[in-house]
Amino acid sequence: MRTRARPSIDEIAKLSCSSKATVDRVLHGRAGVHPRTRDKVNKALARLEAEYEDMAPKPLGRSSASQNPQRFGFIIQAGQAFTESFLAAIEKQQNSDRQRLLQIEGLGAASDESVVEAIKGWTAGLDGLAIVCKNIPPILDEVKRLRQAGKHVMALVSDLESSVRSAYLGIDNRAAGNVAAYLMGRHLEERSATQVAVVVGSFSYRCHEDREIGFRSILRQQFGAMQVLEVIKGKDSDEATYDAARKLLQVKPNIAGVYNVAGGDRGLAEALAGLQRAHRPVYITHELNRVTEPLLRAQQIDYLIAQDLDEMVRRATQFMREIPSDDRQSHELEGIPFHLLTPFNFG
Repeated sequence: MRTRARPSIDEIAKLSCSSKATVDRVLHGRAGVHPRTRDKVNKALARLEAEYEDMAPKPLGRSSASQNPQRFGFIIQAGQAFTESFLAAIEKQQNSDRQRLLQIEGLGAASDESVVEAIKGWTAGLDGLAIVCKNIPPILDEVKRLRQAGKHVMALVSDLESSVRSAYLGIDNRAAGNVAAYLMGRHLEERSATQVAVVVGSFSYRCHEDREIGFRSILRQQFGAMQVLEVIKGKDSDEATYDAARKLLQVKPNIAGVYNVAGGDRGLAEALAGLQRAHRPVYITHELNRVTEPLLRAQQIDYLIAQDLDEMVRRATQFMREIPSDDRQSHELEGIPFHLLTPFNFG
């Protein structure tokens, strides 16, 4: 007789954002766990058990979701390194579907035009779409059309107008900007007339806008002597970020810190490395990927704010599987936690 597979402690700990020791205490009914934490662990266990039940083989004669697998698509409009990481997370989720209950596909689309064309031409056979994209009229119009046709659309990483999407799933981007500002401020508060810069890909991404707003608000509230210079517009490109950063550094060579809310980290690191100074600027950025990881290891990046793309894809897929087809509401989901990495606390 085969024993039904159960969620592992590692899986429960990851989903509930708890330690493995805490999960073990909850599972064995031991004391010393806060009621809210205990509730989070139990909810995570229930969710994972439901997923395992879905994947269990069905007796002959019963209808099975595997006979008609659901098909979900992901469109990623972002910098190349981030897009590659996201597509890898999508592939990992597809490979984890042991019973082939799902078909999950990912598509990178860099330009606004390619995003519009992807929504028009690629989504007809999908049961749901999750998308990372700019919040601009041509794309919003296509997303709205998709919703009117009865498809569910999730905004991931960067939110869209609430009227056009089924839900947003991502980190609290303003809080991430707050954290970056606090780190920057504490590093530099004893210096006089300190100037820092912000690198943005495009303000059409709400995540970029929200991170910059969060950054400025904490500096204004707690570190009023610190001046934020004009924004460096890097277009999520190494080349554009390098050129824009070099131009600013030529006229403002004493910049004490840089916060990058976007991509283009290789270009930014190269521009900062060209400064002939005893103390380099504090460098804070987002997303752990093939570009930022070696820069963090080499201590060219000081702090990195990371989000778990595997968890995001898993939760997005789960939401699209569970939401009723006739649900036309816009849902506010529990956010994805973010993690602060330094050269000394990542794998």
